[in-house]
Amino acid sequence: MAHLFKANASINSLEAINMIERHQEDVREKSYRNEPDQKRVQRKLSNKTHLSRTDPESTLAYKNGCSNGLKYKGHFSIDAEYGIILDPFISTLTMNQNTILTA
Repeated sequence: MAHLFKANASINSLEAINMIERHQEDVREKSYRNEPDQKRVQRKLSNKTHLSRTDPESTLAYKNGCSNGLKYKGHFSIDAEYGIILDPFISTLTMNQNTILTA
């Protein structure tokens, strides 16, 4: 069983990993500030291209029924008979639950 937990970081803390892309984002943002009538270009965010400055281990999550944002995944091994959590584990969203619980 896995649940998503909100990371203590804002989507606004995401920064491009690639220096060229980071520079292009800065130029677009400055251009928008100089010309407010210009349509703002949406940033394309991905775990492969961006990293949070304030919580680099958190990962972007897009899931139906859940607000988008930086999250962690909680994995829980539960004793079904007694309803007791036996082994809690928190990971990034890139880790597969089966890999963690069977290791």
